[in-house]
This record gives sequence, C-alpha cells and structure tokens, in this order.
Amino acid sequence: MKAPQISNKIIKVDGKQLKQYTVQFGETAKKTILLLDNWFNLNHDIHRSTFANLCYEVCKAERKNARFVYQELGSTNESGIRRIIDKIKPDGVVFVNQTPFNRLNLNPLEYFGYVREWNGVPTILTTPFRDWSKTEGFEKGESGKSLIGFNLKHIQCVFRGSNYFSPITKKDLEFNLRIIKTKEQFNKFLKVLYKAKLVAVDVETANLNRIQNTLYTIQFGIQLEDKKVAYVLPWKQKDHVWSDKELRYIKKKLYTYFSRDDVETIFHFGQFDIGQISVALDLPFFPCKVWDTIGAEFAVDENHKVLDKILDLPNGASYKPYGLETVEARYGIFRSEGIVIGKEDRANMAKFSLDEIAEYGSVDVIHLLEIRKRQIEQCTEKFIGYKSKKEYKRLVVHQLGMMISTFSMLMDTGIYIDLKNAKELTKPGSIFDKTVENIKESIISTKNGKKANNIIMRQMGINPSGGMFSSQKAEVLSLTKPAHLRTLFFNVMKLEPTKTGKSGEPSTDKSFQKTYKHLEEVKLFSQFNKTKILKSTFADGIIKRYNEDKDFQGDGRLRPFFGFTKVLTGRLAVTNPNSQNIATHADKEFELHKDLISGIKKNFSVKFGRIMLGSDFSAHEIRMSGVVAKDKTVKKLFLQANEAIRRFRLASVQELDEAKAYLKKYGDVHITNIKNLFGLDVDKSHPLRNDVKATVFQTIYGAATKAISRNIMSNSRDTASQALKTIHSLMSKIKDKLND
Repeated sequence: MKAPQISNKIIKVDGKQLKQYTVQFGETAKKTILLLDNWFNLNHDIHRSTFANLCYEVCKAERKNARFVYQELGSTNESGIRRIIDKIKPDGVVFVNQTPFNRLNLNPLEYFGYVREWNGVPTILTTPFRDWSKTEGFEKGESGKSLIGFNLKHIQCVFRGSNYFSPITKKDLEFNLRIIKTKEQFNKFLKVLYKAKLVAVDVETANLNRIQNTLYTIQFGIQLEDKKVAYVLPWKQKDHVWSDKELRYIKKKLYTYFSRDDVETIFHFGQFDIGQISVALDLPFFPCKVWDTIGAEFAVDENHKVLDKILDLPNGASYKPYGLETVEARYGIFRSEGIVIGKEDRANMAKFSLDEIAEYGSVDVIHLLEIRKRQIEQCTEKFIGYKSKKEYKRLVVHQLGMMISTFSMLMDTGIYIDLKNAKELTKPGSIFDKTVENIKESIISTKNGKKANNIIMRQMGINPSGGMFSSQKAEVLSLTKPAHLRTLFFNVMKLEPTKTGKSGEPSTDKSFQKTYKHLEEVKLFSQFNKTKILKSTFADGIIKRYNEDKDFQGDGRLRPFFGFTKVLTGRLAVTNPNSQNIATHADKEFELHKDLISGIKKNFSVKFGRIMLGSDFSAHEIRMSGVVAKDKTVKKLFLQANEAIRRFRLASVQELDEAKAYLKKYGDVHITNIKNLFGLDVDKSHPLRNDVKATVFQTIYGAATKAISRNIMSNSRDTASQALKTIHSLMSKIKDKLND
C-alpha cells in the first residue's frame, strides 16, 4: 500500500473555525470514515503518526483504500454536527469522544463498541484517542491505557458496516419458560438435561453472601433443536417448598449430574453461582467444564477494566466493564423495561414471588447462550487474534474456567482468623503503634529530621529551646501531614521532586520513595507507610470486615475475593484483603520489626486438630516459558537445579558440604543466570539477584524495554551498565556467527 495522502484544513461551522485532518490511502478511496472529537487531538507528530498507522492497519485488513477524516467539533451543537456529517457524507461515523456524542442524546451503552445505524450510517462510540496518545507518556516510554486495540476493532467494524458477530434478532431471544414444581416434571427435565451438550446455569439467592444465604432457584438454559427452553427449579423459595424426601432426591440427582467432567456449563460470574450450587449439593469440587462469559470477554480483550473511567453513563450510573448488562449491550442485547426485578434487588430477593424470580432469572440463561455463540464467532478476527476457535475455547474453558472453579472453592472455604489476636493489634499501644512511634523518633533523631522539626515548631510559635522545665512538646513533625513532609524532604534535604500532586505541590508518593530509597529519612518514611498499610489491612481491616460480613460472623472465616480481570496480564489479584501478600517474614528492604510480622501471621490460623500447609511453585513462570519456547538452555538450568536439590536431600553427613556447594551453585535459577550473564558467583542476598529476577519476570509478563531498563536503573546503575555491556557482547558474537 502506498504512502497516505495527508492534508489539514480549517472549516467553519456556526461562525467557529474547526480543524480537520485527513488521511487517504490510494488515489480513489472506496469509503470515507468520519471520526468526531470535541477538540483536535492530533497536534503532536506522535498523535498524527499513530492515527495514520491505525487507518493503515484497517485498510490493510480490509484490503480496500479509504479516506479517514478526523474532525474537531469544539462546542458545536447537534444541528452543527449533523451539517458536518451531511457535507462529508461518510460511509461510517466514529465518535472518539463522548462529549459530542451526548449532544445527540444517544445512549452510550447502545453504541459503545457496537455498530448501530444512526441516520442511515453505521455509527460507533469508541475509546478516546487521548488516553493512549499522551505525548508525555510516549516520551517516557509508558504504554498508556492500552486502548489502541479498541480503536482498531471499532474503526474496522464501522468500515465494514457490521460487527464481528452475527446480529441478535428478536427470534434469537425467544424461549419457553418451564417452572419445575413436581417430581415428575423434574424427571422429565433431567432427561433433557442429560441430552444437552451445553447448558447455561444461573442461581437466585436470598442475598449476596456466600455461606449465610438461601438458594431460591436454579435456572437452566438449553438449546433444543428448534427452540430454546429455560427451566427454573425452585430450591427453597417461599412459593414452592419441596418435602425433605423430594429435596433429597433432587439433590442426589443433581449431585450426580454436576459431578461429571464431560458437561459444559455457561455462567456469568461463575465464582458465585458455582459456590451456591456446590454448597447446596455438598459438592467437594465442581468438575464440570465452565464457560464463564466474563472470562471469555477477558480472553477477547484484557483491557476492558480501564473502561470504567472512560464512559459517563446517564443518571450517574457506573460503567461496569464485566457486568452482565454491559456484556449484553456489547452484543446488542438490551433489557425490556417490563421486568420487575432489577440488579439492585439481588441483595433482597425474598420479597418477590416465584413467578417474578423465574421471569427475571430465565432471561439471563437464554442471553448467556447467545453471548457465548457470538464470543466464539469473533475470536479469529485479525484484531482479536486467535488462530482458531479451538484455541480460544481451550483458553476459556481449560484455563480460565478451571481457574474460576478453583476460585469459587477457595472463596467458599475461606481462611480461619484468630479474632482475639486481630483485635489486640487494633488496640492503642499495639505493636503497630510502637513501630510507628519508633520510626517517627528515628526520623526526628537524624540531623535533617531535627532541623525540619525545629522549623515546624517555629512555624507553630513554639520555641525549640524551651528549656528543661518547658511543657511545650519537643516533637511536632508529623509523617501524615504533607506540609511537614515537604519541609523535611524539599526544604531541608533539598531533594528534587519526581512529580507534583493535584495541588501542584511536590509529591512524596511511591515514585519519590523509590527514587530516594537509599536515603535514611526516605527509607524510614517508606517503612512508616508500609506499617500503616499493614495495620489498615491486617488489623483494622479484618475487624471492620468481621463487623460487616455475615459469613465471617457465622464461621469465623475470612473470604477474600479472587479475581483475574483487574490485572492486564491475567495474574491473580486477591483483594479484601490481599491474602496472597501476607507479611510472613521480616522485610529485608524495610527491616520491619519481627514482633509485628509475628503478630500478623498469628491472625491466620486453623481450628484445633488441623494443620496449615504451605506450598509454592519453584520459578514456575520461567519453567512454563521454557516449555512453551522449547528452550534447551532453560531445560538445562532446571535439570541442574533438580539434580542439586536431589543431591542435597540424599547426602550423607560426609557428603553434606559438597552437596551444599553444588546446591549453592545450581539450585537457584536466578543465581545460575547471574553466573552465565556476569560470570559471578553470588548467594541469594546479593542485590544483583533481584535485578536479574525482576528483568526475567518483567519480560515474561510483557513489560516494554524502556520499563525494564527504568526498573534496573532505579535498582542499580552499575548492574544496568554491566548487563548492557554483556548483552552487547553476546549480540556481537551472535552477529559474527550469523555472518560466518
């Protein structure tokens, strides 16, 4: 494809001068795509080139030439927008900003990421360009919010005039509703259930608790040959109560069904539904194959999480990227207003009748069938990128689905908490308070701390040399007051700010602390912050959670949330609290008091007669990367490590010293990497190990080159320099080999 023809001009609308930027591929453009923004956002070369590259990729994918017009709208009203569109006569319209879109009184949910006809023209609302094209971000090597993928997909869909998937028709959503009220009806349903290859499942419960809850109904959505049927099975709902004998019979039959591993089930947020079914049926685990529509959306584009700050919905509603109604809208499904129950009623379903619950819940399972179908339809599109539908299905079912089932089990089980110990940690004079006070005293005892404290005292009208009989407080420096911190770090210590806060004042955030972590005062300040976070998480936070959580009150078990959609790499994120990051040993960087660490560890306990086991994969990411890449060097590293561990475990007393030496040399893959890269023999305490380890892991998880180099430079400039020299030498050797 030839280089694009690029032009700029000014147009007048309602007496206002508005900028217009045009990129055209080919002498004759087959289509014209109009992109509308409320202000011109292509003033920088990076912005313009990125935009031109986007257009190029779309034309290349569609194998057609086209003209792309990027139009500034300013404060242009609805009539002005319509006149611009009428004049340009585009084949498709893309709104890259919601502000002008709102002037047309259109519903963002109906157009965001979904092509609809508006005034006879395919139209879409996409993510703003500015979120990924900030000049400063590009110059610093930052990736922004990773929204280019959305732009590409949405522009291509408008270019085509259709979405990546088949449109959902009224007929697609038609179904028969059957409420199971007798044993005979249940047995007939069971026969249908066993014949179905695919079943959508949903539950309705009394509230949103996991354990202190009542299962009201289970809904099943099944595609028969010529129609869809939604079966609603009451469990313990007020309008229909099974006898104990009947419930035991139903429970036994469903236990057998859900114990199979050849059944594929569809859920939306299966972590909750699977948990409720498992508790009701006493299932120790959930072996069924799981297609979770949240996991499937994440597998299509892992960047959905950033969209909650992009869209401004009507009536102050929040945009939930993985909410069912949001996902439905993405595929052109919109709820009718006739349904009595809304999502806000999920926490109080007792007031609704069985018929009302059935009407509400049955719709969900039918929608799940249609959503799954279209998720699969789009997966092989160029800007989504799966080689085959089989590859996509394997990821969603065998990786994410199994992970979701495991998360559900973990959340049902919970972690037993020693509440007596947790309460002690919240009391005045606790080890947390003592640690904080010691840190403050340590800072004030430094030369810079004393100077800053004296300055603050004078500002408060206190004489620093008040004398031995003075009742005036000698220590006024507060580590929680930004003004005091600015006095210490910027006025007294004369440190250069790394960035400014919203108020324009120098910031003492994590970037500042990381930059100056070699300074005693900053190191102590970081230690103070970490201690405060630990207290709010593992002391105050646990007690607060207990007071609010019925499940916790019921069995003394804390249930963190396990998720994977909050981290772009797909890594596990555990929140409320972060139980995968419990302080279990004295922190080397902050040298936290051992008693404090011990206090935190005592919170997590087991009941009498049970034991707590810990396990961890050894360098699991590196192992898996090596397996996928079929890398012989990685294989050799781990074979050496395994042999080192084997020798150590089997060594006699006479062989122990030799086994230890071999283990030290080959038992740690990161130390072996240092040996291979730098020619150095080091132990685990060497700072180089953390640098090498960080670089390897960052590379595996997709960090950019600049981000990796920044991290190494912040840790050790000498290490970075040595690494660059070594890598340069290796590359030269490789180049020579290739030339030979």
